[in-house]
Amino acid sequence: MPAPFSPDATRLLNALAVGSHALIDAHFWSEGVDQLLAALGEASGVNRVWIFQTIERNPEGILQDFVFEWASASHYRERTQKRFRFFTTLIDDPEYEEMVNRRERGDSHTCITSTVDLGSLRDNLESQSIQSMVTVPIMVGGQWWGTLGFDDCEREVDWEGAGLQALVIGAELIASAIYRQQLTRRQRQVDLLQQVAACGTWEINTRSGATWCSSALLISLGYPGDYARLPLRRLLAHAMPADRLRCLV
Repeated sequence: MPAPFSPDATRLLNALAVGSHALIDAHFWSEGVDQLLAALGEASGVNRVWIFQTIERNPEGILQDFVFEWASASHYRERTQKRFRFFTTLIDDPEYEEMVNRRERGDSHTCITSTVDLGSLRDNLESQSIQSMVTVPIMVGGQWWGTLGFDDCEREVDWEGAGLQALVIGAELIASAIYRQQLTRRQRQVDLLQQVAACGTWEINTRSGATWCSSALLISLGYPGDYARLPLRRLLAHAMPADRLRCLV
C-alpha cells in the first residue's frame, strides 16, 4: 500500500488568507463560506469539502443538515441528494460514536477508509467512494454547531500536522463568521424594534464601566450609529438625575 499523500501546508495557508478576506468582504456571510471552501478544496486537491449543521443530538442518533458544499467535479456533489436533507444517522457503531464524541469535544478526526473497522461508519464511507476523510468541528459559543469535512475519493490523504492545523483554522474562521452573523441578526431585530417603538436601548457593565448603546440611541445622542465605544460619563450625561445616581452608586 502506498504511503498516504500529505497536503501542501503553504497552499492551504494561502487559501486561508483568500478565504478570510472573502468572509470579511462578502455581502452575505454564506457567500464568504462558499469562497473559503472552494479555496481550501482547490489548495488541498480533495474531491469534496462540506459542512453539516448539527440540528439535534440524542443517545440514539444525530440529526444534521447538509448546508454547504464544494466539489472538484459535478459527479462528486452530494448536497442535492434527498438522503442528505435533515438526515438522521444512528449511533450504532463504536467507531462512529467515538467520532461524534470527538466532534462534541471540539476535536478533529481523520480516517483512511481501508483501515476503519467493519461497521456502519466504514459502510457509509465506502458507499460514497471515500478513500480518506478528515472532519473538524465548528464550535460556536462552546457548542458543536456543525462539522467541516474533507473527502478524498481518489487518494489516501494524511491530514496530520500542518495540514490539519490549517483546517482547524478554517473551522474557526467559519465559526467567527457564524457568530458575527448571529450578532448582526440580533442587532437588526433591535433596530427594527426601536424604529417601531421610537426608542433606544443601552446597557452598562457596573463592574467595568463598559457601555453598549443601540444604533438608534447613538444617533439620537449625536453620534454615528456604528460609534465604537461611548464613554460612561457621556452616556450618563443624558440620563435622568435619579437614573444617573443609581448607576454611580
